[in-house]
Amino acid sequence: MEPILLFIVEDAFQITNRGCVLAPGPSGEAGAQPLRIGDRLQLRKPDGQSFETVIQGVEMLGRPRQMVITAPILLPRDITKNDVPKGTEVWFIPRG
Repeated sequence: MEPILLFIVEDAFQITNRGCVLAPGPSGEAGAQPLRIGDRLQLRKPDGQSFETVIQGVEMLGRPRQMVITAPILLPRDITKNDVPKGTEVWFIPRG
């Protein structure tokens, strides 16, 4: 199966002792691509480089004024916000 584009990174921030969080994150709306801890991702940076990683955690954030629900993704601790510049494409690699 082909990878599925989830979102394009607008911001990445580091949480001490946890890891890098990518925002805005994929849609958290009903019917959106279901994501789980351990799912594989491919990150395609604006400079053309890419690498694979896994989801370490998923947070649900709502923005009531904008009626947007997103699920920022926590990456493993060895990936820092410097590794994921703004404009990086986040692709979901389907299971099996």
